[in-house]
Amino acid sequence: GSFGRLNAAVSVGYEDARAGTHLRAAWEEAENDFPFRNTALLGAPDQRQRNNFGENWNVQQFNRLNINDKNVIETSAWFQNAYRDIPPAMTEAPARSWQRDRALRTTAVWRHNAGNRSVWQHRLSWLDENLAFHLEGDTDTSRSGTAIAGSEFSTGIGHRWTIKSGLTAWYQQARVDGYADSTHWFGQKRIAANGMGEYRLPRGRLTALLRQEWAEDQGAPFTWALGGQHPLWPGSSLRWHLSRNFNLPTFNERYWRTLGNPNLQPEQGYSGDAGMLWQRGAFSAEITAFQLLLDNWILWQPGPDGLFRPGNLRQVWSRGLEWAFSWTLTRVQSRWRFSTRQQWLRTTNTAVYAGNPGVLKKQLPYTPQYSGSAALQWSYRGWSAAYFHQWTGPRFTNADNSETIAGFHTGTFFLQYRFRIAAQRFSAEGRVENCWNQAYQLIAYRPMPGRAGRLGLNWFF
Repeated sequence: GSFGRLNAAVSVGYEDARAGTHLRAAWEEAENDFPFRNTALLGAPDQRQRNNFGENWNVQQFNRLNINDKNVIETSAWFQNAYRDIPPAMTEAPARSWQRDRALRTTAVWRHNAGNRSVWQHRLSWLDENLAFHLEGDTDTSRSGTAIAGSEFSTGIGHRWTIKSGLTAWYQQARVDGYADSTHWFGQKRIAANGMGEYRLPRGRLTALLRQEWAEDQGAPFTWALGGQHPLWPGSSLRWHLSRNFNLPTFNERYWRTLGNPNLQPEQGYSGDAGMLWQRGAFSAEITAFQLLLDNWILWQPGPDGLFRPGNLRQVWSRGLEWAFSWTLTRVQSRWRFSTRQQWLRTTNTAVYAGNPGVLKKQLPYTPQYSGSAALQWSYRGWSAAYFHQWTGPRFTNADNSETIAGFHTGTFFLQYRFRIAAQRFSAEGRVENCWNQAYQLIAYRPMPGRAGRLGLNWFF
């Protein structure tokens, strides 16, 4: 691919009725030294992005053992090692900064069929993550570990009811150079109980979920969710969902040296959405309205000394509409499909408990009010091609909405050919990204690549 991009992946597996095992490995690197016009400097000179190399490799392993007709054991493990340079902003001088991430995630599942429609599932997981961040000659490190144990029982009652209940426990710990004591492991125990019921109507269904979580040193509110799907007229259906939500403060927000706040309250609020789907032959359309009201929003913002600190500073209301439609046409072994999806989103501060009251009723930074995408896909025998177009509206870059970053359009073209040689299957593919060479930024003063390409070959044997 463009800008020194190389990647490869290989997988091998064995399956039979009694057991199965799969191993997959993947690697990718890129210089990412793309050219761009630096509009933040006088004369908008042409430059190349610097200090932007990245490399990532990972290994995944999965196993399955059918002990008998009622018991199955599955295990999986995933290891990733990633390195990335951190490029300077358009207004900064190049500096040597980088980040390295390593993660090991493992899980084991025992599934027991207790009857024709009853299943017990027990799960154990361990996650171990390391991060090193280097800036201006100093390297900060962090390490975290999470142990998870869970059990869930599901059963069917009659022809209409499905019932599930479960219990999950977590133990999280972290040791971070930036915490108040960099040699101490900060930890937290959590446990959650949940129950779910689904009732199947003659034409539709209703679902309900109840959940209570307990977290060490922090209160976790009782939460619930209700949902349903109902037919309206032939080819159409109504879907709806209501729920109470919460987010616990992170370790960084509670324990960061001199800046963290151990007394933060959980973010909590209510969300809901309703949508209608209509399908007739090759044409389908849907529209969805949604909203989320979240109280005690946790926000890092600067104090009188210029240092950022977290606090439960605001109430945020997010609401919007999303609509989409697609049309499929088949003619003489060729298949065409056109689809589009668009969204209007309004996310504002509806209350300000501390800080600048001038942000009241302002759109949150980097949240576009308008965005959308469209796709045209074609396939004929071994050939397939697609064009994807995405647009994002202007976004505000600060809380009081006094500064704006421009919206943008990007296009991607994809072509693939699948063929056989003897008993072997191959596919060759090419991709052109940002076809129209659009100059744009997702984050202010962080340029994105212009036109770029990739070529690839897959071999299945």
